Parts: sequence; C-alpha cells; structure tokens
Amino acid sequence: MSDLTLLEDISLNQIKDYLIKEEWIIDSEYKNKNLVVFNKENYTITIPSQENFKDYKVRLYEAIKTLSYLNNQGFQDIIKEIKTVQYDKLSFRIIGDIVEDGKIPLSYASKYVHALYNLIVAAGSNEEDPKPYFQRLPNDKFSQNFKFAQTEVGSFIFNIETVKLDPTNNPNIVDEDGTIKTDVPIERKIVKRVVNGLRQIEKDTSINLEQIYDNGYKSGLNANMCDAILELKEITTDVEIESTVKLARIFENDEMIEERIVLNNRSFNMAESISKAYKERPEIEPIKITGQVFEVTVDKFDNTTGDVTIEVTYDKKSRNIRTHLDGVNFRNACDALKDRFDISIEGTLNKSKSRWTIDNVKKFKVLK
Repeated sequence: MSDLTLLEDISLNQIKDYLIKEEWIIDSEYKNKNLVVFNKENYTITIPSQENFKDYKVRLYEAIKTLSYLNNQGFQDIIKEIKTVQYDKLSFRIIGDIVEDGKIPLSYASKYVHALYNLIVAAGSNEEDPKPYFQRLPNDKFSQNFKFAQTEVGSFIFNIETVKLDPTNNPNIVDEDGTIKTDVPIERKIVKRVVNGLRQIEKDTSINLEQIYDNGYKSGLNANMCDAILELKEITTDVEIESTVKLARIFENDEMIEERIVLNNRSFNMAESISKAYKERPEIEPIKITGQVFEVTVDKFDNTTGDVTIEVTYDKKSRNIRTHLDGVNFRNACDALKDRFDISIEGTLNKSKSRWTIDNVKKFKVLK
C-alpha cells in the first residue's frame, strides 16, 4: 500500500482539526482563498481549501511528512492521529509481570475487556442519573457510542474511542455565571466522568476517602464503576493500570484534559472501600412525584391519620410507595382514592428497605 493510498479518507476538516489541536495557527490574512495556511514557529503548512482540488493529496502528503519530521513520529502514526482527531480516546495500559513480550493471558484479556465495558456502562448510567449505587444498571445504551480500538504495538494497551463527535449538533446551555455555551455530547461527559473517577483513586491521590463518600459519585465514581475497576485486578495483585486520555479539540469553552493516571494496589483498595460504603449507604433522596392513591389504612386509634400507599412510575417502572399522612392531607388522600384523582407529593424518598417510603412530607396535593 502506497503512502498516498493511506490518505484516501482524510478529510480537510480532519487535518485542520489536527493542526489546531497541535497548536498550529491558521493564517486568516492569507489572500489566496484556494489555500489554507498554518504557521507554527518557523514552519508553514499549506493545504488546498477544497478536497476536490487536483493537488489536495500531494499537499496533504507533504504536510504529513513535515509533521512526521517535526513530531519525530512515523508517517502512519501521524495519519492515525489525524483520523481520530474527532474522537475522544481512553487508553489503559497493563503494567506488571503478567505482561510478557507484549502479550497477556487470554483469560485476563477477556476479563479486562469485560471490565472496561462495565466501566463505560456504569459511567454512562451515573452521568445520566448520578446515584451512589444502582442495584441493577438501567441499560447499556451508552456502550453503543464507544468502540474498542486497535491495541498499540510494543506494549499491551487497550484503546476505547467514542463515535465521531459532532460539535454542530449539541444544544446551548446557560452556565452558572449566565454564559451561554454549547453543551458537549454525552460521550464526552462519560469520558470525563471516568477520568474524574480515576483521579479520585490514583496511587498518589491526596483526596480523603471521607470526601468521596460524601458526594464523590456526583462527578466521579459510584459503586458500580468501582466494581468494574476491581475486575481489572482479579488475576493478580501485582498489576498496575496506566490510563491516559485524549480529547478531540473540537468543542469551544470545554476544559481540555490530557493526562496520565496510574492505579495500583492502593487504588484498588480505595475502590473496594468506596463500593462497600456506597452499597451500605441508606438510599435517601428528595422527591416530588405524581401518582394515584392505591390504598388507605386508617390508624385504629385515630381516624384522622393513617398510612397511604401511592402507585407511581419511578425510573420507568410502576411502584407502590407508602407514606404516613394526617389531618387535611390524610382526608385529601381518602377523597383522591374515592374519586380516582391523581395526587402530587413532595418529601424524602427512602429506598433502603424492601418497601419504599416517602417521609418528611412537605406537600400533598390532589390534582383535580
């Protein structure tokens, strides 16, 4: 295969995005509109402004040769980076005696892939609806947006890439300071959550476990993500995992991260402690929900108070939740049962027992 053949599917946008990522500056004052000119230090790269120009491939070839020389990288390595510039990538490298001549046992490789799959699914679920622990993960829809990329030569590295990210297909959001900016896609948010989680337990972390127990799951690890990470050390206790991340530089106003994180035995012990703490934590959360009164049980000593069972839809599933009401709220609940009116209730949802309850009721309203 010739070098020119390797350039077949490199678009103009890809090479432009790559050069911008590498901090080349576009010459906006260049007068010839048939060319796009980039400068960096004392070097210049010139590319035709249209892919259908006859010299597009030749100029592209010359540009990659220049980049190969300046970056001290192989021609094909540069091409690979250009083709993935619109993708976010997480890399996981195995360090330890289990790696021999760039090879690992097949049984470990199978567990490794399964663990990374579980990590992405858990991170996606936690990004969509942050919780300390899902007894059962909602679904694996997020895994469809990630690809298992080619491992790298010379070491055993697993690469996970997002699907192609489109900076033009995301809604605007208002930041805390009132600034309007373009939101980033869920794939980028999942990658960042994984990185934030790994930061929480990296081998040299200064983060206190108590800090993580409090609300670390809101931006980083929850119990399910910890369990996936723990799968990585099932074969041997001597393994270290080195993770790196590369983000596509195609979203304005989004914080860029590009770093190396190493997990060791201390990291795995922290993950185990976090997982255990989150699983033992009472599942309590504020809630405001609508439903129908399913059953009323009057207190045998006071007919103005009693237990009310409400049928609601929670996480797309039908559930019966019990609450205790008195006075006007209890009378309204009885009327709602008789007339089959919907109700609205606001309080604290307690999911720590088999029968869920709503405690500390703040508001109860019949929706007529």
